[in-house]
Amino acid sequence: MKRFMLLTKAMVLSTLREPQTLFWNLIFPVFWLVIYKVVFGRFLDSLPNGGGWILAGLIVLNLLSFGLIGSSAQMVEMRDKGVLRRLKTTPLPAWQVFVAYLINNVLVCLAQIAMLIGAGMLIAGAQLTLAGLLQ
Repeated sequence: MKRFMLLTKAMVLSTLREPQTLFWNLIFPVFWLVIYKVVFGRFLDSLPNGGGWILAGLIVLNLLSFGLIGSSAQMVEMRDKGVLRRLKTTPLPAWQVFVAYLINNVLVCLAQIAMLIGAGMLIAGAQLTLAGLLQ
């Protein structure tokens, strides 16, 4: 279990050290929100929930783009650097490598969602309620 936790920590730190990953997954979605607010500001303000529906769409769009592009690019980079070959020679089972990679991706997705919700509440005036989340 100790090796699994060390591998998970190493993957998370590797993700946090990659500036392109941080920009495209955390900062760029907030830029989209700002662009929508600037272009459609009056229209968003006239809606009952402000920019809530834009916020939901951006969250889904970013999760899909991360799943299709971001996480696959990360795996290709690990293969190019020889990380996967080195992991194959360790006594760590392949399923633990996969679960560590999955945990890393889930943490990035949760960070994306948190950044977008925070920015959506500040920038677009989206109101987050329990009833709205359950719809």
